[in-house]
Amino acid sequence: MLTKTILRILIIKRWDYYKYMFITTFEEYLQDIHAQQYFGLDDDMPDAYADWRSNLDPDEVVEMAEKWGSKLSSQNVKIAVDTLNKI
Repeated sequence: MLTKTILRILIIKRWDYYKYMFITTFEEYLQDIHAQQYFGLDDDMPDAYADWRSNLDPDEVVEMAEKWGSKLSSQNVKIAVDTLNKI
């Protein structure tokens, strides 16, 4: 019980610092996926991203959202463990 309370306090105190390092929005996650697959001019990339996103199958979006969610969960656990190890 005490460990959970300490963990919550540490996460809350460090949240503003860690959220910018590890947490991204789903939109940023999609942009990263697109950027990894994109071959073309930088000037054309925003339009290519908009086209790519509008052509995604709903099942693909759900799959990506699940991967993004699990990525966030594992990152939050890592942050908590790292914070506790620094005590």
